Amino acid sequence: MVLKIQDKEYLLKYDVNALVLLEDMTGVTLEGLVANGLGFGGLRTMLYVGLRKHHTEISLEATGDLIQSFLDAGQEPGTLGEILFKAFKDANLLAKKK
Repeated sequence: MVLKIQDKEYLLKYDVNALVLLEDMTGVTLEGLVANGLGFGGLRTMLYVGLRKHHTEISLEATGDLIQSFLDAGQEPGTLGEILFKAFKDANLLAKKK
């Protein structure tokens, strides 16, 4: 999935390795993040683990700067969260509802 922030595009890749890193960094499962609300720390970590595959040079702090650029462009934090959750869903990493 491509995420456009201002005039630059970033390729997000969510896979099992990204999901494990997310859980290791936050101490919570993805479902736990969804249930308890994301917060800026969770949002930054979710974006970071998705960027790492194709943007290996990105740091956690630089990921926060990207989020700030997203917000400065008039976007809402919730919009970014929705984009990231959709990317996880598209990667078949969210539990299917029965």
